[in-house]
Amino acid sequence: MNSQQEKRYVKLQSERFYLLDRSTTPEGKLEFHISGSTRNVYTVTVYPNNANIFCTCPDAKSWAKKNNCICKHCLFILYRVLKVFDRADHPFFDRLWFTPEELECIQISTEFLQAHLDNTLVNTDLSRRYKNVGTTENKYAPTIRFDADDLCGVCFLELENDQTDQYMACPICKKAAHEDCIKKWTSSGQRLCVYCRQDVWGEVRTATNDDYQNLGY
Repeated sequence: MNSQQEKRYVKLQSERFYLLDRSTTPEGKLEFHISGSTRNVYTVTVYPNNANIFCTCPDAKSWAKKNNCICKHCLFILYRVLKVFDRADHPFFDRLWFTPEELECIQISTEFLQAHLDNTLVNTDLSRRYKNVGTTENKYAPTIRFDADDLCGVCFLELENDQTDQYMACPICKKAAHEDCIKKWTSSGQRLCVYCRQDVWGEVRTATNDDYQNLGY
């Protein structure tokens, strides 16, 4: 374990993290959704085919990668959640890929996770907020077809019926705008619908983010 990895290991001992959910993709990837003190939600993924682990946090995408180590969120999954590692000087950190035996331990620990999960790793309030995010996103899905003269209320460009996955609609007046436009609108502090002026966009600021979600306080 190099010095940069040690710094992240120390943070694991002093910071609080929580497991929000876990899933297995059709390709067999193991996904763990976690959050911590900042309330940001990151996804840690174990790739059995590539025998490695990765996180969606900024550290994993940049600094940790450059310093040949893994982020504190990956450490949380390996040490606290799955408990497949029990010491800091594990040989994994010399290679950063899993042996077949380690992958087998990860698979077994994941399968029995619900029965053996430490209750201190679960925050019921954060878990509830995380589950509500999916409900919020569906709440803003467009439900009506656009006419030829329908324009986005923010950028005033045309709305097309074959691109509805790129739009968000007001749950009250049902009129839609580009999702990117709504994100910019809410990031500037706006909460009112650009069409009916109802207070409907307050939840969007925590439910949508290009890289990761934030569950707020």
